[in-house]
Amino acid sequence: MKKNTLYFVAAMTLASAQGFAQEAKEYHDIDVKKDVIVRDKAPYARFAGKVGMSKTDCAVLSLNGDTLISIKGWDYNSENPQFSLMHGYKVVFKPSGKSMIKLLPNVSLISKNHVVDFILQNRSFSSSRRDSEFKKDLIAGNALDEAVVDEYIALYSGEAEIKNADEYQAKEKEVIKTLYPVKRDLNMPLSYKYEGGVTNVYQDGTKLVTIKKEQKANSMSEEWIYTFSKELVEPFHVGDKKFYSITIATATLNSFPKLYVNAQGKAQSVKVASMGNAESALVDILVANKDL
Repeated sequence: MKKNTLYFVAAMTLASAQGFAQEAKEYHDIDVKKDVIVRDKAPYARFAGKVGMSKTDCAVLSLNGDTLISIKGWDYNSENPQFSLMHGYKVVFKPSGKSMIKLLPNVSLISKNHVVDFILQNRSFSSSRRDSEFKKDLIAGNALDEAVVDEYIALYSGEAEIKNADEYQAKEKEVIKTLYPVKRDLNMPLSYKYEGGVTNVYQDGTKLVTIKKEQKANSMSEEWIYTFSKELVEPFHVGDKKFYSITIATATLNSFPKLYVNAQGKAQSVKVASMGNAESALVDILVANKDL
């Protein structure tokens, strides 16, 4: 009797452990083997096209070869370094033609597996956590489930963020034009004061701009970033966010040094004697162009 009881307890423990493991694993393992997308070791769909850092143009097909989802690399249309990481994919669900921009923050996907996982399950690979994955099946029975597609687009479309970025840049230009050029005696000398980890630039007793300087870590070559900003008395609003400071310009000094001026919405090539000590040279350029 005692022996049977032990067997029963062991069996129940094993069943509970298996049930827990099955419950804990709510995601699917997806892999791409040659041109076949395998989910939980079973053929699920097909893959076609190319994936890479410079260009991604690919598609998810049904096992019958019909195009279900087209995927193309996408970058936000701006030279502004503030939005340099705003990239992702233009995703079109066929044959309905529904489309979206799916943003991919802080990481680049350079393998078929990663792109397929990102599109089908929302894996961003920016962390090892999987609790934010999309657990519903976009593809069912060799076709797209349109109800699931609608839910997916509602959850992951970057439309609002793109709209906010456009609005931010437009409003930013308006605000900058009310602040600059600053009225002062241009014949007075410029002075630079290192205060609280930043450099403040003054002329004729007026603070023109604040400069934050940082060296980019883990760079293949020397690179410095200079951010020129100004604190605002009254914030400007974009969506539900308030901004109490504004960026006037950003200098990215590396093998191809550039100065992006926010009010102009474009970058220009610059020459400086020292990338790590370029505050004065950059301010001279901004003053000469009447951007300060």
